[in-house]
Amino acid sequence: MRFLYVALGGMIGASLRYSAYLISAHFFDKPEQFLTTAAVNIVGSFVLGCLFSASQQMSFDYRVGLFVMVGVLGSFTTFSTFSVETVELLEAGRIGVAASYIALSNVLSFLAAWAGVVMMRGA
Repeated sequence: MRFLYVALGGMIGASLRYSAYLISAHFFDKPEQFLTTAAVNIVGSFVLGCLFSASQQMSFDYRVGLFVMVGVLGSFTTFSTFSVETVELLEAGRIGVAASYIALSNVLSFLAAWAGVVMMRGA
């Protein structure tokens, strides 16, 4: 049953993300679509941060967390999870680990995407 909460939330989050791209297509040319990704990541990180904090202060039913935090926001943006995990590391005083996580996640993810593109193009 837990997978159902995540799956239903994921359907909504993915639809919201796609809707953001459709809306932004009216305002931006293709090269500027990265602004939509940035906006989605920022909004998703903010909302997940709010919910994460609220969940620590009050008791949430686990189904709400699975549906909204994992499902909706997880498919809306995985960057929000990365952001909250970084905050948790910083709050735990693990500054070096947080900095490494930021650097590795960003640099290695970029390099992996680039390697995939290069590999598939046969270059």
